[in-house]
Amino acid sequence: MQLEIKPITESDRSWIQDMLQEHWGSSQVVSRGRLHQADTLPGFLAVQWGRQVGLITYHLEDNDCEIVSLNSLVEKQGVGRGLIEAVRQIAVEAD
Repeated sequence: MQLEIKPITESDRSWIQDMLQEHWGSSQVVSRGRLHQADTLPGFLAVQWGRQVGLITYHLEDNDCEIVSLNSLVEKQGVGRGLIEAVRQIAVEAD
C-alpha cells in the first residue's frame, strides 16, 4: 500500500490550490459562518507511491479544531482515515 501521511509544506501549495479548484470549484470554504482560504491552512497530504492521493486542511483555534477540507483521491486505501487521524493527533496535542 505504501501510504505516507505528511504535513503540508509551502512547496505543496500550488498542487493544493489546483486540487481544491478542480474538486471543490474554489479554494475558499465557508463553514460555521466563517470564510476559510483552504489552500493556506495547515494540513496533511497522503502520498502513495510518490503521488499525492489525499488532502486534509484544518483550522485550530483555542480548544477547537475543525476539519475544513478532506479529499481522498483513491478509495479503500485508508487515505481518509489516515488524514483524519493525523489531525486528531494535532488536536489532542493542542488540548
